[in-house]
Amino acid sequence: MAVPFNLRRQRLGAIYGLVAGVAYALTAWGIDGIALAKMHVAFPWIKILPGLVICSLTGCLVGWVSIKISKAIVTIALWIAFGLMLVWLTFWITYQISPLLLKVLKPSLIDWIDYPIVANVNQFKIVGIIVIALPVLVCGLLENNLVDVVLLSSHKGAILSFVLVCGLMMGLAGSAGDELTNKHFREPIQALDDLFQFAIDNQGKEIDKLLFRQKRMKTVEGLEEILPRSRRLTLIAFDENLAQMDILVNFEGVWVKCTTIYSQPIMCKQVLESPVFIVSYR
Repeated sequence: MAVPFNLRRQRLGAIYGLVAGVAYALTAWGIDGIALAKMHVAFPWIKILPGLVICSLTGCLVGWVSIKISKAIVTIALWIAFGLMLVWLTFWITYQISPLLLKVLKPSLIDWIDYPIVANVNQFKIVGIIVIALPVLVCGLLENNLVDVVLLSSHKGAILSFVLVCGLMMGLAGSAGDELTNKHFREPIQALDDLFQFAIDNQGKEIDKLLFRQKRMKTVEGLEEILPRSRRLTLIAFDENLAQMDILVNFEGVWVKCTTIYSQPIMCKQVLESPVFIVSYR
């Protein structure tokens, strides 16, 4: 039995919203997660999982309702609301959900994790409304036309254009969200991990004095024996201006606390063997 035309439109609307939500999540948190995994960060998926679930489900609902009601004012209202929700979600996951999940997954670090309220965060959110919510609205305004093109076209490539246009607009929004939040934390971690790798690759070699200073090798002096071990980095604290970052590094049971300022490693100091004991004796 043939599926009624309206039902097919609604299904395509739901798929459109699903693609929108998944595209946003993959670019806002997925790319960051892949990068963090390469940097030996513990729990690199901590933002992508909640983001993907919430965005995909909400996007699917928005896309379906928009097509089901098929009124311009409703479509505009729904996709503006979706865009504003994504702005809120982008900051909420980074600053509130991430530390909460870290504490659940690593309870021994509870007393060490300190994610304060970021200074001028409302200004970041205003920028987010422009660079995130606007592309989302454009994506929503294209929904009805793109759905009808797919339904009325006999060309199999129509569904591909449907996905590409939606994915492109939401990908732009997600990339903007990543720039507003994750980039501030990714760059210091990258600098620290690169320093560790450089130190490992050059152990026992004579390093030019200028390069030694440029790479800030004094930061890892005294850690030569543990550097070759596998490592897991965890961002545990930062200041409200996002200038200073504290990163705890687990070298197979030997714990080192490192500090970066404006993405430049300035200090690494070995602490007690386990965070459980660190917490007990602070």
